[in-house]
Amino acid sequence: MSWWPWSANKRDKELEEANARIQQLERDYRSLTLTLQNLQSAIIAISRNNDVVANDVRNIQEMVHSFLHEVDPSQLMYGLTGQTSDDN
Repeated sequence: MSWWPWSANKRDKELEEANARIQQLERDYRSLTLTLQNLQSAIIAISRNNDVVANDVRNIQEMVHSFLHEVDPSQLMYGLTGQTSDDN
């Protein structure tokens, strides 16, 4: 026991306050950890979605490229396609 009883009470109160702050910090840490995990999952999902979109755009570009190389420019000017058939 201490020579000054009010000093011990003050230290006990400070210890309780410090313990309460530590418990609050631990709760905040858990909450932040969960938030970061959710953000990481969202970033991964967005990344995968961007890969799918990039692949679709690449496929469309390839189709347009092949179409433009198969069609004669003069046919495009007159609105003709690569297949000309006479229905008469």
